[in-house]
Amino acid sequence: MKRFIFIIVSMFLAVIATLLVTGCTSREQLTFPAELIDFTFENRAPFTLDSRNGENLSPDMPVYHIFLSIDKSLAMYSGHLNLLYPPPSREAPGKVLFRLYPNLLGGTLEVSAITINGKPAEGKFTGGGSCTLEIPFPAGTETGSLIEIKLDFQGTVPRGLDVGYGVLVLENDILALAHFYPILVPYREQQWENTPLVLYSDPVVGPPAYYFVEVEVPRTLSVVTSGVLTGGKETGKEKILQFAGGPARDFFLAASARWASYSIETQEVTVRSFYLPEDEASGVLAAQKVLDAINIYSDLYQEYPYREFDIVAVPTNALGIEYPGITGINYRIYNPSGNINGIPNRALFESTLAHEVAHQWFYNLVGSNQAAEPWIDEGFAQYSTWQYYIHAYGKGSADGFYESLVSRWNRVDGAPIPIGKPVAGYQGKEYGAIIYGRAPLFIEALAELAGEELFKDFIRELVEDYSWETLTTELFKEAAEKSFNMDLTPIFDEWVY
Repeated sequence: MKRFIFIIVSMFLAVIATLLVTGCTSREQLTFPAELIDFTFENRAPFTLDSRNGENLSPDMPVYHIFLSIDKSLAMYSGHLNLLYPPPSREAPGKVLFRLYPNLLGGTLEVSAITINGKPAEGKFTGGGSCTLEIPFPAGTETGSLIEIKLDFQGTVPRGLDVGYGVLVLENDILALAHFYPILVPYREQQWENTPLVLYSDPVVGPPAYYFVEVEVPRTLSVVTSGVLTGGKETGKEKILQFAGGPARDFFLAASARWASYSIETQEVTVRSFYLPEDEASGVLAAQKVLDAINIYSDLYQEYPYREFDIVAVPTNALGIEYPGITGINYRIYNPSGNINGIPNRALFESTLAHEVAHQWFYNLVGSNQAAEPWIDEGFAQYSTWQYYIHAYGKGSADGFYESLVSRWNRVDGAPIPIGKPVAGYQGKEYGAIIYGRAPLFIEALAELAGEELFKDFIRELVEDYSWETLTTELFKEAAEKSFNMDLTPIFDEWVY
C-alpha cells in the first residue's frame, strides 16, 4: 500500500509516447458513453464493460447496487444500498455483518430503513464501538438462497488529514471517498472475518463482489471511481453518473473540479491519470509507468483483470492507497523537487506507483485478510516492485530497491520478528520494518530455496488458483510445499511464525 520506500530512481528515464500507445490530455469530464439505464440484478451486461473476462461472470458473488448523492459541500453524503447476498451455505448463521468504516476513519456512517427480502430488520453494533453492524435475518428468512438486503445510509467526511492514513478525507477541494458504504464482512470456514481494526493499516476485508453505482454530484466535478463509467445525464446543477465494475473487493470514489487528466489507450487497457494542473509532467509520467507495471505484472502473474486503470492525485498521509482498478497517490509527491519526511519525491514516485499497481494482483485478485496477515499482500507488493525494477531496468538498477528493503528491516536492527503477525501484533516502527522490509525478503529467500524458474511457475499457479479467493499463510505454505516437493517448516519457522 503506501510506502516510505528508499530508492533513488530518476522519474524521467522513459519517453512517454511510443508506437504502442496513444495519449491525450484533457481538463474535461469524460463525455457520457450512454444514457442512464434502469439496472436490475438480472442484467449483468454492465459488468462485462469492465472485466476482461466478462463472459465468465460469477453467479456466486454479492452484487452491490448503490445510489449515492454527494452534497455540494462534498463533506456530506447519503444513499441507498440494494444488495443481492448469496449466503455461503445453509449452515451459515442467520445474520449478516457489515463494517461501517467511516466510523473508524474520522467520519460518520449511519444506517436506517433496513429490510431483508422485503421484511423489516433491525441492526445492532457488536464487538464494541460503532464499526461492526450485525443484522439478524427476520423470522422465516431462508438461508442458503439468495437474499436481498436494502438499507439507507448517510455519512460525513472529515476535513483534513487527522486520522490514520487519511483515506476518507476532504482537503484542498479534493474528495477521497474510501469505504463510504456498508461493506459485507466475509464469512469463511464457519467464521466471520471481523479481525480487530487498527487505524494505521489497510482495514478493509471484503468479499469479491460486483458493483453498480449511481452517483449524483455537482455538475462541475470530475468523478473517478473503481469500475468504468457506463452512462450519465445532466440534471440542472447536478449530474448523475453510473459506474459498473467487478469482481472487486471494494469500490472507491474521488471527486474534484481541480484535476487535469491524461490517458493512454492500448488494445488491452486504458490507463487514465488525474492530477493537479501544475503537476502535468508527473501526471503524464504516472500513466506511462503504470502501464509499464501492468504489462510486467501481467507477464509475471496473470493478465490484468480490468479494461481500465486510474491514477488519481489525492490528499493522504500515505504515499499511495490501493483500490480495485484505481490507486490514490499522494498529490504531494508529484512535485519532483519536493520531499516527504526528507525523502526526495524522485525516490518515491515510481516505486509508489509500481507498489500500488502490484496490489491489483495481491489484495484484489488474490485476496487475503489484510488485518490478520498483512505480510501476504504487502510483502508480495514489495517483492513485485523489486521485480518491476528488474524487468524495467535490469538487475543492477534494481539493487537499490532491494537495499531499501534491507534498510527497512534494519529500522528494528534486523530483529527476527515474525512476519506472520496481525497488524495489532506489532509495536511502533515494527509494522513498517517487518511487513514492508522483512516480508519481501522472506519471499526472495523462498525463491532462492526453490530456484528462480520453479518459483516463477509456482507464483503463476498460485495467482490462478486463488483468483477471487482468499489466501492464508497456511494455504500458501501447503501450495509451496507441494510445488517445491519439500518440507518448508524450517524456513517458515525462521521467518513467519
